[in-house]
Amino acid sequence: MLNIGNVDGMSEAMKKMLAEFRRVQVSRFPIDVVCTGLALHFIDSRFPTNKFNYRNVSASLREERDEEHNITYTITSRLITNEKFRPDKVEHHSRTTNDPKKMFKFMRDYIKPLSALEIAKRSMDEVKEQFSTWKQDMRYKVQSDINVSTTDLLEEVRRLRDIGVKPQTARFEKLYSQDLDAYEHYEKQVKHKKFRQAHVYVQPDESVQVTMVDDDAKASTEVYESLSECPEWLQQGITMLRMLDDKQRNKGIVGLGTKWGDSDFWVDAPEQ
Repeated sequence: MLNIGNVDGMSEAMKKMLAEFRRVQVSRFPIDVVCTGLALHFIDSRFPTNKFNYRNVSASLREERDEEHNITYTITSRLITNEKFRPDKVEHHSRTTNDPKKMFKFMRDYIKPLSALEIAKRSMDEVKEQFSTWKQDMRYKVQSDINVSTTDLLEEVRRLRDIGVKPQTARFEKLYSQDLDAYEHYEKQVKHKKFRQAHVYVQPDESVQVTMVDDDAKASTEVYESLSECPEWLQQGITMLRMLDDKQRNKGIVGLGTKWGDSDFWVDAPEQ
């Protein structure tokens, strides 16, 4: 479905292509069409924007005429990979042709709403960074807690040699009674823990798309018609995350997840 705005400034050829595309384009959620000068911008209606570049819109279609009135059509889309240009150039994401029929095929191939994985990637890097920072902080804390000076070590070794196994210094008593527990917890529960979370996006029609992401860069998506159809652990996680206030938004909670928005969540997944 297309939500088409005012296109009075468009040429008849562009209007014709847009009308033909409207007849064949199918998606669960509408694509908004905005006209700016000689360009049409196709925007996923779930993520409105006024920044019309390939990173923010589904696609842009431009028409250019030379001095002899020859028409050139250019489509730009995140789904295009043009190896003739470097990845940092906009041309890397563009296709150009003089043939309206060929451009119509490009429109069908490259004008699509964001996929579940693409929506997850909007916040994936920051969530993974928070997870990595948590692991690093835990590592430094454990190392700091069990940082034994050479003097302490030698003193304890001497005493152990003289009288046996039982610790005789306060520092080693604490090491035996507290710090070793923290270290064992880190070794068993944190050190080898892998990133495994579910990105949950609640759609405008209350359907729920769930994208599982792990350390191995694997991703799989399932769509549920409602939250009540999701696994129990996922329902509980979303319920708890929804209770968080705005001060806790975008801040990961170990063992629970992250509230990224009112419809956008990351939930810690059970280990397999």
